[in-house]
Amino acid sequence: MLKIYLANESKQTLGGGFTFLRNLKKGLAGQVEFVDNPEACDIYFISGATMVTRPDVEAAKEMGKKIVLRVDNIPRNSRNRNTGTSRLYDFAQIADVIIYQSEWARDFIGWFVDPFKKKKEAVILNGVDENIFTPDGPKMEKDGDLQYLYVRYNRDETKRWD
Repeated sequence: MLKIYLANESKQTLGGGFTFLRNLKKGLAGQVEFVDNPEACDIYFISGATMVTRPDVEAAKEMGKKIVLRVDNIPRNSRNRNTGTSRLYDFAQIADVIIYQSEWARDFIGWFVDPFKKKKEAVILNGVDENIFTPDGPKMEKDGDLQYLYVRYNRDETKRWD
C-alpha cells in the first residue's frame, strides 16, 4: 500500500492547506496508508508551502522521497516571516509533482512555480468531501430574472480579486 506523509510543522488548523489535508484523508481512507514518519513514506506531501520548513523538505528529498506540492495562491510574505513566496518557489523546484487547487491557481501562479513546465502537474479541487461540496446540491428558486450574488470573503486583494 502506498505510504503518504502529510508534512505539517504548523500549529494552526485553519486555512486551505489544513482543509485540503482533512479532505484528502477522508477521500483516500483505506486506499493509502498515512504515516507519521517521513522516513517511512513513499510520498512526502506538502499541502502548503508555509506549513513546512526548508530543512525538512530538503531532508525528504535527500532520502529519495517523492515530493508532491499543493499550490493554491501566493503566500503573503508579511504573514510568513518574509519567506512565503521564496519557500513556494524553492519547494516547487524540489517537487516531483505540483497539484493546483484550481484552474485559476494554475493560471495565476503556474508561470512562477514552474516557468518551463518541466513538472508533472494536476488540478485537484478541494471538493473531495461531497457532504460539504455538492455538485448537484440544492438550488435556489429563480424568479425568472438574472440574479447576482456578490461575496467578498477577504479584504486582502491578493487572496480574493474582485
